[in-house]
Amino acid sequence: MTREAHNCTIIANSDPKIVCSQVAALLRSSMENLADEKITIALPGGRSILLLLDPLFEEISTMHLQIRDQIRFFMVDERLVPIFHEDSNYRLLNEGFYSRCIEAELITSEQIFPFIYNANEEGLGTAKYKTSLDKNGGRFTHVILGVGEDGHVAGLFPHHPVLQVAGPGFSCFSDSPKPPAMRMTANADLIRNADAVILLFLGEGKTDALQSFFNPEKTTNDCPARIALDAKNVFVVTDLKDALGVALA
Repeated sequence: MTREAHNCTIIANSDPKIVCSQVAALLRSSMENLADEKITIALPGGRSILLLLDPLFEEISTMHLQIRDQIRFFMVDERLVPIFHEDSNYRLLNEGFYSRCIEAELITSEQIFPFIYNANEEGLGTAKYKTSLDKNGGRFTHVILGVGEDGHVAGLFPHHPVLQVAGPGFSCFSDSPKPPAMRMTANADLIRNADAVILLFLGEGKTDALQSFFNPEKTTNDCPARIALDAKNVFVVTDLKDALGVALA
């Protein structure tokens, strides 16, 4: 099921594999419309993104070389650990997606930008990461976000001070309400400035978050996923069709 509601495009199917295949095809179409521009895709950590990696690989494998060469991958959030640490979001994406793309010669390692945590650098590495983004268009064209049970996205948790950090950059903080405590996140303004934000509400545990997202009485402080409503295009992706019906009632 695909429909428009609350200024969002909703993609819903009770089978998460089907809905993720639809999202991957949507991403491909959107990227092809930006053939003459840098395509900057921000990927998250977490469980939800794992379901999208296989279909995304398949879509990229059939793309024209000219399009693939324009793609740059960034992290929308990260744990402050070495990039190949067992807790690293980058390691998760590298094992399930990036390394496969490189091995298949779909992209090169120069198109992938992991966040490198450095305790001795400005912003613990965020200043350098912003410079890398600035050299590649200065913004995300596409942001993919797994939505947490509490409505958090990236490292933006309900009622956390980092939600109020202004500017299209990145922030580190050491008091995450969800372990590990030390994290990096894209700022809210960086998400708002994207051409397209894709929100993954996958799994029974996301029912409350989905309903909060569509509740106009909720603020972005209550449900940070609602930050995406300020982006040019918003896509709500879910396998919770029954919960979706309640949310839109």
